[in-house]
Amino acid sequence: MENLRYRGHDSRRIGSAKEALDNIKTICSADIIILDIIMSWPFERKISEISGSRTAGMEVLREIRTHHNKLPIIIYSATQDLDIKEAIKADTYTTFISKWETGSISELVTKINVVLGLDDASPLPISFIVHGHNDLIKLSLKNYLQNILKLPEPLILHEQPDQGRTIIEKFEDYAMQSSLVFILLTPDDLGALADESNDLTGC
Repeated sequence: MENLRYRGHDSRRIGSAKEALDNIKTICSADIIILDIIMSWPFERKISEISGSRTAGMEVLREIRTHHNKLPIIIYSATQDLDIKEAIKADTYTTFISKWETGSISELVTKINVVLGLDDASPLPISFIVHGHNDLIKLSLKNYLQNILKLPEPLILHEQPDQGRTIIEKFEDYAMQSSLVFILLTPDDLGALADESNDLTGC
């Protein structure tokens, strides 16, 4: 989703088969859908001949086709079910891409652009902001990057989830994803650093 957004697409993530089925009309208003197959079966949905957690995406596909039979769909899935692959192959407007065989997300994005008839757009630069105590300067920089330079919303270190990582590990992970890194060091940060240095010297 982020790779698509960085390339100028308006993308939205639907987190489950149930959510997809509950929002089917909204989904069908999209230009293209990237759909998984292996998802939890929506428990309130009647069991069908293609039911089960390993085929829930096919139920979503079937529902989409009742509303829009020519909407481009890319099935991006780890399923190895030959019957499912044959069913997808029979649908002119659906393409299957295996998660096991795709080398990178950029290959998937390229395929999406091909299906949409677009040139493979270069990604917009991803900005990463690391800041200390001054929220006003952080927000000013964020506003400048988004509203003046028209770049995607920047990653801000303290807003990202830790996911069990140390602050250094989190910094390294997001820095590797970024094209531009802004480190905001203001006088209040320098004062805090000096105090910390004195404390360490005292120890």
